[in-house]
Formats: sequence, C-alpha cells, structure tokens
Amino acid sequence: MDKSAAKIQFERYIIRKIDFQLNPDFSADPDKRELEIDINLQHTLALDSQGKKAELSLLCGLSKDQGPFSLAVEIVGFFAYDGDLDDEQKQLLLTTNGSAILFPYLRAAISMVTMLSGIPAFVLPTFNIAQLIRSAKSSD
Repeated sequence: MDKSAAKIQFERYIIRKIDFQLNPDFSADPDKRELEIDINLQHTLALDSQGKKAELSLLCGLSKDQGPFSLAVEIVGFFAYDGDLDDEQKQLLLTTNGSAILFPYLRAAISMVTMLSGIPAFVLPTFNIAQLIRSAKSSD
C-alpha cells in the first residue's frame, strides 16, 4: 500500500439483506411526538489474510412490540488492509473505523426504506461506534 494511504481502505459496500414489515394495526398516539424503537446493532468481521482483504457486516434490527414496523438491514463493507498490521490492530481498525465508514450508508438505507413505505422516514440516531464496539466486547 502507498505510504501516505490509511492502514485500511474502503473498497465498496453492498446491502445484503433488507427485511421490512409494516404493521397495519399500528395507530400512533397523538400525544407522543417521538416513537421509541428498539435498535439492535451487531457486527461481524471476516479476514482473508492471504489477500489482505476483509468483509465487515453490520446488521441493524429495528422493532417495537405493536410498533409501526419491523426492519432488519444487513450491509457489508469490503476493505483492504495493510499487511504490516498485527492481528489486534487489524481487528480494531477494521471493526471501529470500518463500522464508522459503513454507518452512514446503513443510516441512509433505513431512512429510504421507511420513507418509501409511506410512513415518516425513520432516521437512525448517531452512535459512538467505538463505545458500541467496546460494549459488545465486554458483553462477550
């Protein structure tokens, strides 16, 4: 890799899965301006050490019992990484920085799917990605 290049390089992404279900029985409470929806965010990292390639998958599930919809989106980012990185550095950079790179695409996909369904767009709140990763590691 070029010496001035970052240690990981984002190549592209795909949306592997979108599973959306509208709840036809939902009726909004007129006294509530915002609806609380459960957000579950998970990541999976697969490394190909021979080709110095990585796949980072972010899976976001949104639901609420008797809520307006349920939605699961899986987005996969494809990255190249510097061969000089040790295993811990690879894991940290790809998981943390890779998730931060993919998150805006995930957020946009969720907003578009909900908006195109005929309901107000759901905008995924911003997250501290590094904190989410640390929390996920500590709960393993």
